[in-house]
Amino acid sequence: MTDQKQPAESSADKARTHTRGAKFFEALLANSGDVLTLLDDKGHYIYHSPAIKEMIGIEPEEALGFFAADIVHSEDRDRVADRIRYCLANRGVRLSENFRLPHADGSWRWVEADVRNLLDDPDIQGVLVVSRDVTSRRRIEDHFSIAEHTAGFGTYRWDKGCDAPAISPALARMLDLPDEAEKLPDAAMYELLHPDDVDRVSSTFASLEDDPKPFSLAMRLRQQDGSYRHFVSHGFPELDTNNEITSVVGIMDDVTESLNTELSLKRTAEEYKLIADHAHDMFARHAPDGRVNFISPAIKTVLGYTPEDAIGQKMIDWAHRDDKAMVEQKMEELRNGAESVLMTFRLWNAAGNFVWLESTAHRIDDDQTGEMVEAIAITRDISERKEYEQRLLDAREKAETANRTKSTFLANMSHELRTPLNAVIGFSEILKRKMYGPLGDPVYDEYANLIHESGTHLLDLINDILDMSKVEAGKMEISPEPIDMVETIETCMRFLESKSAAKNQHMQLNVLTPQSDNTAYADIRATKQILINLLSNAVKYTGEGGVIRVDVQTQSDGLEVSVCDNGVGIDPVDIPRLLRPFEQVADKSSQAEEGSGLGLALTKSFAELQGGTFHLESEKGQGTRAIVILPSAQGDLTPSAVSA
Repeated sequence: MTDQKQPAESSADKARTHTRGAKFFEALLANSGDVLTLLDDKGHYIYHSPAIKEMIGIEPEEALGFFAADIVHSEDRDRVADRIRYCLANRGVRLSENFRLPHADGSWRWVEADVRNLLDDPDIQGVLVVSRDVTSRRRIEDHFSIAEHTAGFGTYRWDKGCDAPAISPALARMLDLPDEAEKLPDAAMYELLHPDDVDRVSSTFASLEDDPKPFSLAMRLRQQDGSYRHFVSHGFPELDTNNEITSVVGIMDDVTESLNTELSLKRTAEEYKLIADHAHDMFARHAPDGRVNFISPAIKTVLGYTPEDAIGQKMIDWAHRDDKAMVEQKMEELRNGAESVLMTFRLWNAAGNFVWLESTAHRIDDDQTGEMVEAIAITRDISERKEYEQRLLDAREKAETANRTKSTFLANMSHELRTPLNAVIGFSEILKRKMYGPLGDPVYDEYANLIHESGTHLLDLINDILDMSKVEAGKMEISPEPIDMVETIETCMRFLESKSAAKNQHMQLNVLTPQSDNTAYADIRATKQILINLLSNAVKYTGEGGVIRVDVQTQSDGLEVSVCDNGVGIDPVDIPRLLRPFEQVADKSSQAEEGSGLGLALTKSFAELQGGTFHLESEKGQGTRAIVILPSAQGDLTPSAVSA
């Protein structure tokens, strides 16, 4: 019998024999980084592998008998308890969960657990939990999440074969999605892209197959409300050992606001440039020392220079010598804190002539230091306005000169005008009274009366004009002295008595103070002229049977004389106008006769020349009260000539 050689034991057989030993499994579990835990059908710990000491610093036996959710962090407890109960109720189910467990050193450790219900497995009869310490990873994720939030970017990971990428909570917020959204909600990521960006984005990702390298890509993504925001993606492909792309990882930066700001600034700059290029006013930026940093093209139109000619120059060097001190003073005010200054000055233009300019300069400060860093000036050509102003000044000067000449002429012509009129009136008076016998025909009597009346009226008009001319020319002389005002008023009333009687009017004088107090310190001629003017107006504008009353009384500021009537009256709005020379009431039908329109103006002037006052009180249809107050003669007064 031939001995047969036994076949050698195979490697597989040796492995099976080796792994059957209990010590092998114990050693394997002791050196595994993951912790194997068994829960019974009530969710209590019944076994921990030795690796639990590595993970939370306690011996396996110390953590047995507890309900699994009782020792997790309080914030995770309810969620973990619900997941355990769900797992116990569903045989064969598998799930994953993250939670925190306490370490023996007092810290908390993040644990990631894969859980499987094996209660129906006769060899296990429990819930198997395979857990690992992910604290470092969670810390990195938290730090990265903070970085995402602070820097304003989000991350994504697009695994090959998936319709849409997984996204971080930060990117979810940027896309107006809930923080817990882990993937884009649409079936394909391209559905979120703006239609105009789809081809460009898809071609970029397709090119990674042939040239897998980092990329940057601008795109627009649709928000939940249908609007689009601008993003820039910086990404790179992940490769396997065969250099095949397994996923694309990247960050998304929302650049909508910065892009809008950039576009807005660009539009604003373009608008300002358009304004500066086409405005007639010059826009300039000056350094604190006055040098030009920028000036608009309008300088060519205004001064004949190009902007390049002015850059680096001090405009004050081009100013008229009479204006330099003022310009420097205004700029100093700006440097000392004034927000803006307004200047009118002259600058040399390229043709060698001066141009009148008006400039408003505004101070610009440094936000940090508050120091002035530049001045913005807006300058316009006002040469045409200055020329117009000069023409007005010249015309005004000519008019004033002509007026002075006229007044001087009329004042000087007083004697020449009055002398022939006095002769006409005197001779007509002789004819009227038939001092040398009868004229022979009644018609001569009528003509003599007409000559006398016309001459007298003409003399009154000329006297008014000449008196006003003297006042305007400053040649009206008055000589104040104590005068009996009651006697003066009675004299003037007798002068107008015949005219008043012709209209059946009643004139009366009321003296309201003792006789000793009725002395005024005034010029007799000017005072009589005042009273005659006021009484004439009262007679003229009071109808048949009217009443004219003159009141005299002493006031604290002088002797008051008021002439009151119940005539047609004056509208109060017309009173200021009637106190000006040559003004008359607008309603001609209310006038009894024509006049020079100087009576009230002369009355006011004569009263003021004597240190008194004059004003009117009246209502339309209610009569008029004219009030003159002249200085009282009470006290130690020395008569003296007063020249106006």
